Amino acid sequence: MKTTNKYFHKALAILAMASTIVCAEPAQEAPQGNRQFTVTQETALNFVETLPNGQLKWGECLEYPHGWGQEVNIGKETGRIYFSTEFVCIEEGKKVLKRVYFDITEAMPFYRDALSSVCSQITPRLKQLRQLLTNVKDKDSADSLAADIEPLLPLVTRYQDGIPDEIPSAIRAHIMEEQGISSDVKAIYEEAIRLIMERCFGSEMLDKVMRGFGR
Repeated sequence: MKTTNKYFHKALAILAMASTIVCAEPAQEAPQGNRQFTVTQETALNFVETLPNGQLKWGECLEYPHGWGQEVNIGKETGRIYFSTEFVCIEEGKKVLKRVYFDITEAMPFYRDALSSVCSQITPRLKQLRQLLTNVKDKDSADSLAADIEPLLPLVTRYQDGIPDEIPSAIRAHIMEEQGISSDVKAIYEEAIRLIMERCFGSEMLDKVMRGFGR
């Protein structure tokens, strides 16, 4: 029972990691009546930081919005791409949330170019890892592939290394989705869960490797 629980809890941990992968939001227009700003290639990396003390006059901004309440939406009819995020501000002595929409259509070529090097390097390696995990069907294949899988596993948690931190996470995720990287990462997590629940087909070598998966 202890061994079963060990694998079960590891699978749950990996499932929790997989659930943090951000996907592009369903296509929709920016709601009417909300504050909207246009982001150009020249302002692509600093548009969020300059707003609290610049165009937005909502009082004291308590938190910068990176990583919090972010969404990327695509207009169904226009095809325009919107990034939105929330600010915590003080109005009349009370904390309030304000969601702002940014039209980033003009800035997307800049973002795609900034991520192109990372995407081109990471995509084939993630596909290789995905295929290696898929090929594990029994103890012999588990033993033979354990050494090949080990150096590739860190890619799963570090696949966004090299991307400028100034690019909001939702925009990064949107481009990763465009490139098929997000789907590869999800599939890798699914294969890892399969192997762990199968107890690595009795392979001690693969079991040792999979213990470090998702770290």
